[in-house]
Amino acid sequence: MKPMRLKKISAALMWLPGFEPADNMPVVLQGPDVPHQEAEIIRFPKSVAAVVEKIKAVWPCLNAVTLSSLSGNVSKFDANIAAIELLRKLEDEKRQPTTEERDILNRYTGWGGIPQAFNDDQKDQAWVTRAARIKALLNESEHKSAEASTPNAHYTAPEVIEAMWRMVERLGFKGGRVLEPSAGTGYFLGAMPQEIAQKSTVTAIELDQLSARILKTLYGDFGVNVIQDGFEATKLPAGFYDLAISNVPFGNYQVPELRNVPYANFLIHDYFFAKAMEVVRPGGLVVFITSSGTMDKHDDKVRQYLGSKANLVAAVRLPNTAFKKIANTEVTTDILVLQKPMEGRSSKKGWMEIITLPESSPIYEPCKEYWRRQSIACNQYFAANPQWVIGKLTLTENGYSKSTGCVFEGDFEETLAQKVSLLPENIYTAIQNSEQPKELKPTLLGYNEQGRPGFRVINGQVYETTDGLEALQFIAPQKTLERIMGMCSIRDAARKIIRSQVETENEAILATYRLMLNIEYDNFVAQYGNISEKANRRAFKSDPDLPLLMSLERWDEETQSAEKADIFTQRTVGVFKRVDHCETSQDALLVSLSECGSIVENRIAELLGKPSCAAMKELEERGAVFLDPETDHWETKDSYLSGDVRKKLSAARVSGERYCRNAQALEAVIPDDLTPGEIGARIGSTWIPTGDYEAFLDETLECNGNAVTFNQAAGAWNIETHYSTKYSIPATQKFGTERVNAADLFDQALNQTVPTVYDPDKVNPDKRVVNQKETIAAREKQQLLKDTFQEWLWKDQERATRLARLYNDTFNCVVSRQYDGQHLVLPGFSRIYRLHDHQKNAIWRIVASQRNTLLAHVVGAGKTLTCICAGMELRRLGRASKPMYVVPVRRDVV
Repeated sequence: MKPMRLKKISAALMWLPGFEPADNMPVVLQGPDVPHQEAEIIRFPKSVAAVVEKIKAVWPCLNAVTLSSLSGNVSKFDANIAAIELLRKLEDEKRQPTTEERDILNRYTGWGGIPQAFNDDQKDQAWVTRAARIKALLNESEHKSAEASTPNAHYTAPEVIEAMWRMVERLGFKGGRVLEPSAGTGYFLGAMPQEIAQKSTVTAIELDQLSARILKTLYGDFGVNVIQDGFEATKLPAGFYDLAISNVPFGNYQVPELRNVPYANFLIHDYFFAKAMEVVRPGGLVVFITSSGTMDKHDDKVRQYLGSKANLVAAVRLPNTAFKKIANTEVTTDILVLQKPMEGRSSKKGWMEIITLPESSPIYEPCKEYWRRQSIACNQYFAANPQWVIGKLTLTENGYSKSTGCVFEGDFEETLAQKVSLLPENIYTAIQNSEQPKELKPTLLGYNEQGRPGFRVINGQVYETTDGLEALQFIAPQKTLERIMGMCSIRDAARKIIRSQVETENEAILATYRLMLNIEYDNFVAQYGNISEKANRRAFKSDPDLPLLMSLERWDEETQSAEKADIFTQRTVGVFKRVDHCETSQDALLVSLSECGSIVENRIAELLGKPSCAAMKELEERGAVFLDPETDHWETKDSYLSGDVRKKLSAARVSGERYCRNAQALEAVIPDDLTPGEIGARIGSTWIPTGDYEAFLDETLECNGNAVTFNQAAGAWNIETHYSTKYSIPATQKFGTERVNAADLFDQALNQTVPTVYDPDKVNPDKRVVNQKETIAAREKQQLLKDTFQEWLWKDQERATRLARLYNDTFNCVVSRQYDGQHLVLPGFSRIYRLHDHQKNAIWRIVASQRNTLLAHVVGAGKTLTCICAGMELRRLGRASKPMYVVPVRRDVV
């Protein structure tokens, strides 16, 4: 007969703790001698949810051959007319274009470079006829929009677009959220590699009406979200996109940005970079074609701002003929590749300054007149990295004066491909889903003893751990150590019976553990007295389970005696029964929230006995859950339809048709707009555009040219007034005084200060004293300015409507979440108590919000029990290991 070791199976046989036989005690099995056989353990494979990768249908690629015949202004005009006529036909027939019709629409190149198409008064009669034709073809709104696009509607050469996509691929981008902020008719979309298009969600923005309609006709049915508006007016969620790619509009003018952002006064091409930095996530890419002025202008304000937000990956200087054929313009441009840093600060090194290019540089092009030298200014980046310049730098005419241009003779397409190969590889990292699907564990609702801080008894020695990972031997007098070891045994026995009450209905098992608890407790009390006695409490005070031990006794302060709590004699916690099946998807959702504190797709699918995709689709159709396009996580209705709902609505609208249900639900809960009479506005409100402050000063002080700026980083306003304000009557008499000008009073009001007028002390000239009379007069004038501003602000109907819209979009956007905790089960909670509804709601608020929570309930509402239950639930779910409770001191209670 072979002996067996019992220690390894004692737990399975449920020996009383402490009474199991020693490991060195053999037992002989009675019965016939059976030959020893090794059993093969066959492991069941884990249940793995099937992952089905959806292959999205994508649009046909844009073929460069389609655009090859567009070589002159007349051919471009004719192609534009044909595209417009076809667009009208497709819209009337409400159908999608055929392959041949797509080619016609793709040949629309806009009106940049051919402004003569809108000039009725010119010598060339052929163009007068064409201008009349287009005027007859378009309605007034379309004609006005098309004419306004002539300064910057310059489309991009296909070979440049294809090279930019190869750059993006080399950097590691394989798909994600893509933004095209100046899309035209979609050349960048048409040239997008199929592999990227299949894995991307695209938002395309275009200001021109005709271009936007063609864009939507070509790509709308493939899931591209087309927005017909200016980039500055489009509401996009911050940090949402993985890639912004475009040929941004160039121009020596600013966009009508209403927000007081640091880049509000940037020129249009620089503005596109700055706003792209706002809407691209950390780690995301911005790849734009821009004017060479972004890199070469002497004022480094734009570069300093961009450098504070992103790292320059590469800059490719293109020759001035890169867009000659398709856009009919000669302009020196750059392809800039920027990446927002994942963490830490960006680097401004190497591209902030402008230097004079040395004549020895390989990219210096000497003047044709050999006796004349030319001073060429360029960005230090190109001087230090001449390999990024296609051609050589020289001085060229730009229509106003000479500026730095780039000339090149050679195979442009081949040279550009060589530049792509110089880029670093795989520096882009796709965002990872931080919340992985949770595995189903049968002990999910049990109490995890591992990792708890406090005392441990190891090999007869007392150790203490603060993090549950490392334990140090506890040094104390022997008597104290003996007390601690005794209380550790009581604690472990108490926790075992509490856990067992939750997990089993077998009263025999509970009786066994209850007997063990009584034995441990009685032995301890016989030697060291009750747990609540001072010496015992002092010895165990650093263990977080001291309150648990004290709750085992009913201590009487008067008699200094204790009696055992109910746990020694009866069940105090109801058994938790794990739900195996649910009839409805709503019930399954509540079970998931109760067990896991969140939506777990696999658990819901298990309860319903159907695939997780079908289960979540059913819940989504019922409006019980929503898939958040920003996080790609499922959220309950009360969670998703709360918070900053306008921001969520913007994200849903730009995320495609998949999120139409989200958008409709969010639109229904958007707060009602506040009227101008309900909006509080004062001088210094940062949401009011600086242009309105300037208009008020110009009109009130009767002098134009006042400039108001806001430093967002410092939170300070600054005014640069026109020189005439020093002498104007409104500034010195009506709204100001002889001592304090109205402009100074307005400046102080903007910065929330009040004027105080000082005079030199007659006795001590180095000392200043307050001039009460002048101070009072200045403060009265400042109050008059404030009152006049509030009246003026809402007086004009157009301005009032615009500002009310701006205020509502910025501030009137939050919906409070209503927490309903009636689904909570709270495994381990004593059935002696019954929670009120408001307590359950508060517990769910603490658990679901994952934020610090103030319980501002009235006295007697049960805040203490609510805090305890919330803390235990947070620990059970793994959301917190050591909840902190902050309680104000009641100084009126002695």
